[in-house]
Amino acid sequence: MILARWPGEDISTASFVNIVDMTIDLRHAMTEGQFDDLMEMYRSTYWARDRTQEDVRRMLERTDMIFALVDSGDERLVGFARVLTDTVYKALIFDVMVRPDRRGEGLARTLLESVLAHPELRGVKHFELYCRDDVIDLYKKWGFTQDLAGQVFMRKEGEHGGATRE
Repeated sequence: MILARWPGEDISTASFVNIVDMTIDLRHAMTEGQFDDLMEMYRSTYWARDRTQEDVRRMLERTDMIFALVDSGDERLVGFARVLTDTVYKALIFDVMVRPDRRGEGLARTLLESVLAHPELRGVKHFELYCRDDVIDLYKKWGFTQDLAGQVFMRKEGEHGGATRE
């Protein structure tokens, strides 16, 4: 089963990106095995380790765009990001992740550049994202700023905290 989140995306039409003598496929769809890799990547984070498969599947179904970096040698997912967007005013980038054993290879850069260069997002007025303090400098390289002209980001916890309802 292919998990696709971009209308009309065919896994056979993936973009190809060459990084340091290896071939990484940029795809907007994932196989079941790559979904398992994604769950493993979430479990390796402090901020998403408690996500369930059911919740992640529901999240992906409602995500506008996914960016999956797949090692063409073994078809394993090595990087991931997702975007919620109206394609005009806002594109909110979530879950930029690289498999722990593949960090330092430029894959986060490839993910971010792929998001920012995607044809459907070229006209977006504002790209926004969340990040930890230790990666602020990474995102500043692409023009992200903490200066929001007096605006602040606010949050309210949902009644169920985003977890699957029983």
